[in-house]
Amino acid sequence: MYDLYPSFDVGAGKIVTGFEALADLFTHSTRVVLDGYGGVFWDELRTGLEAVFQARGIRSAWVDVDDALLPADQLEALVAPFLGGDDPIFGTRFTGALADFFDPAKLEMLQPDSSAEISLICGCGAALAGWAGTLVYLDVPKNEIQFRTRAGRVGNLDSSTVRDAKTTYKRMYFVDWIALNQHKAQLLERIDVIVDAQRPSDPVAMRGADLRSALGMMTRNVFRARPWFEPGPWGGQWIKQRVAVLEYFLGNLRIAGGNLELDRDEPRLALDVLDQAEGDDVPRKTGVADLAEGFADEIRTHERRTLKRIRKGRNVYLQTPAHTVSLIVTGV
Repeated sequence: MYDLYPSFDVGAGKIVTGFEALADLFTHSTRVVLDGYGGVFWDELRTGLEAVFQARGIRSAWVDVDDALLPADQLEALVAPFLGGDDPIFGTRFTGALADFFDPAKLEMLQPDSSAEISLICGCGAALAGWAGTLVYLDVPKNEIQFRTRAGRVGNLDSSTVRDAKTTYKRMYFVDWIALNQHKAQLLERIDVIVDAQRPSDPVAMRGADLRSALGMMTRNVFRARPWFEPGPWGGQWIKQRVAVLEYFLGNLRIAGGNLELDRDEPRLALDVLDQAEGDDVPRKTGVADLAEGFADEIRTHERRTLKRIRKGRNVYLQTPAHTVSLIVTGV
């Protein structure tokens, strides 16, 4: 049977939910860096955490890293060579870094407030300000980012500029996600807390050490990425015949070979804690953290060393002595 919600059990007590539990992971620190991927609802995050601080009588000071972004005209000049002009589809891969979006002098001016009990700097690239403190990284999978883009809730890294959804996605694909993936990979070994920010009112978090341990376990086991399904004019017939609910909700699916599962640009991994509540006969999922490409790259590096890959058509079979699983990918 095809599992629509594959996940990897990381052990009891590793994943927590809610702003109270999230705050517990870093309020021991006087300086907190809240970095993250594009698509995070930063205002909702700040509102939720500030409510916790006020309830606990903690004096906080907030700094927005967007205050150090380059002026809009300079950002446009930076990314324009990679966007393919007026072509609606084609562009080229961004060759710069996330730091290129910021004014170094302005970043230097973003400093903690010595009068506050806790100072927090937040936004995409917050770690570039160089604060010494607890590093919290908020992640959002790319399918959720696209939903938020279509709803007009998020935009590109220069958030002051409003674009239509197609133009926004094109720039994300060729520029923003390239820079953000690179930045996330650079932070991976330093992250103290990882947050799944798909549910703005109910963040899901785990310690960075537990995340890295989970990634290590995954490299020694068979795993699947979390699939997602997108309406479109072609493809998807095979999976619809086997998972009837997809046709009911989505109609035609724009999914090559069945689904977007281990697509090079949009993979998602799901980490679950399987816990058993008092009186329950069946274990239940108590938390999930969806991870995007930067961490999937880490998995693939070790995967090549530890698993034998057999390619057949458009399927990739990862074999261990005891297990075989097929991961459906595009472009193999």
